Amino acid sequence: MSYQQVKNRISRQLYRLTSFVIRAFILLASAMTVAMAMTNNTMDQHLAKQSESAFHVDLGVDSQYIDQGRNLLDEGGIFWGNAHWDLSYLVLDAGIGRATHQDYTELNIGMEFELLSTAIFDASTGIQFIEIFGGDRESDVELFTTFSYSGIDWFTPIIEHTYSLGANGHYVEISLQGMSIVLARGVSVTPYVTQAFDYEFVVDGYNGVNHFQMGINVDYPINQRVYLSGHLSHITPQKGIESERNAQINSASSTDSTSKSGAEVSETKGGSKQMFAGIYLSWYF
Repeated sequence: MSYQQVKNRISRQLYRLTSFVIRAFILLASAMTVAMAMTNNTMDQHLAKQSESAFHVDLGVDSQYIDQGRNLLDEGGIFWGNAHWDLSYLVLDAGIGRATHQDYTELNIGMEFELLSTAIFDASTGIQFIEIFGGDRESDVELFTTFSYSGIDWFTPIIEHTYSLGANGHYVEISLQGMSIVLARGVSVTPYVTQAFDYEFVVDGYNGVNHFQMGINVDYPINQRVYLSGHLSHITPQKGIESERNAQINSASSTDSTSKSGAEVSETKGGSKQMFAGIYLSWYF
């Protein structure tokens, strides 16, 4: 590739990234304007719960990039930097991830709006803009809704629904988050289990179970503003992932010898049981 071609490619990437960020922030600003125009009663109700906005950032790394039960990277893990601005009724998010061993960068910008918050019920909805830079350029817009019920002492049921505009499909996760166990020095351990369903979100023409996930989340307050957290998770693939893996293996076996082997496809696409972990440091301002 000549110098001029490299220069042109970099220019196109910067232009796309800049235009994406501008569009996303225009939408976020518009949403904030609409949210600020809510009735005074609703505003007073939210401000009574939280008189000040809360801003915090997270920096961390995951041993693998697991999403929808699949490892999205051929090798290595991913570093993440995230920023969150909680306005009580509206949460603004921005995050960037960079793979540790390959050319993969992901940019996420989104917002989440509180629909309902009572003593036992919580509901929220939001939108997320996704841009992926690397060997392949991808983008998507996702709409999501979350419901949770905290009226049971031992666990909290959570339902998360995501709709992808790019895939024109739905993805549903039903989770049970266990009661947190507080150990010495304020360390808390929270177990969870999740059953995921794919409705043409990842695999075209497939509707059914995707994977089962279980694990623990650990939180340690270093001080009032700095927290250390981590997770250890285990994935069990189900019919959705297995059918996708079999199709990839068949496709790989029909190509030349330079293609990935079936074992490599199974490894990289999450065709077998996997365990992964992550650790994050959070600052609250």
